Amino acid sequence: MWVGYHERNVGDCQRSVKKFDNVCLSQQNIVTLSLEDQYDTTFSYGGVWYFSDYSEGLFLISHIYDGADNKKAIERLSKHIKPGGKLLLGIQGPHYDYRKSVSNGMIYSKNIVPTSYGFRKYYYLMSEDRTVMTQTILYRTYTFDEAISLLADHGLVYNPEKRTESEFFVEFEKI
Repeated sequence: MWVGYHERNVGDCQRSVKKFDNVCLSQQNIVTLSLEDQYDTTFSYGGVWYFSDYSEGLFLISHIYDGADNKKAIERLSKHIKPGGKLLLGIQGPHYDYRKSVSNGMIYSKNIVPTSYGFRKYYYLMSEDRTVMTQTILYRTYTFDEAISLLADHGLVYNPEKRTESEFFVEFEKI
């Protein structure tokens, strides 16, 4: 099972799985997720949840800002992972401010502003002195220890011995 966030990723996923006859796609709200099956492996790489590697260590980043909704979503997800099954959460680089010229002469920038429970990320596309596009996203963050505890509360246990060899994922096992 793949856990994604953006609508545009659904089409990418549909194209990617066409060659597999044992794949079924379902588009749902993760907070109210309801599926008929349990799965051996579930992953999120930059989807709803992922880890970000900062100098202070790994932090769980969530596209769900509300703490209670994060708990509900993890509880729902956990119900659809088989005992002994895996949850793989991707590891990405840190979020940071930047500003860069794009090929058409416009400026694309991101600005990160801390909040009580995470951060707000502002995206801008500028053309000379006018703003062409803006987008704002709220992210909830958890320290690594908070994330381990949150997932363990729902039967998803981190085993440092099972850290994936590629170092692209943090692995949890459903008990």
